[in-house]
Amino acid sequence: MSAETAGNGAGGAMDVQAIMRILPHRYPLLFVDRVTECVPGRHIRGIKNVTRGEPFLAQPRSSRAPAGMPHLLVVEALAQIAVILTYRTLGREPTGDDLLFFAGIDTARFGATVGCGETLDLHAEIVRLRKSAGWFAGRAEAGGQAVCEVRMMAAWQTG
Repeated sequence: MSAETAGNGAGGAMDVQAIMRILPHRYPLLFVDRVTECVPGRHIRGIKNVTRGEPFLAQPRSSRAPAGMPHLLVVEALAQIAVILTYRTLGREPTGDDLLFFAGIDTARFGATVGCGETLDLHAEIVRLRKSAGWFAGRAEAGGQAVCEVRMMAAWQTG
């Protein structure tokens, strides 16, 4: 299988190399390991594997706070996957003239904590897309339990 096929396979699947061609993020701020399905104009699915080497698991926590991926970072993972969906929907590749940014959260609900060794299943769908902004619904699950549900907005400028 060629690198191009692995990066943009059937159903819009993407490996981490293809993801890094779209997102400017790198370790430790890249929170999408793989895109498993992408239907431009509709929805996207991906995963984040939470491993022992994650910087957020190395931080000392109080005995009351469970060790795991902070919910704020789960929201960031959903925002990153929504950016990938946006570029695929617009049929564009990012250039230095593009500025696509997270503009806000309308609602957010949080559930279970994602611990070491778990896989975070990410799903985002387009609610509405306009010329300079988009609204998305995102959901993250781990082990079949809801971790986060969010409605978010992104905005963009093109040069």
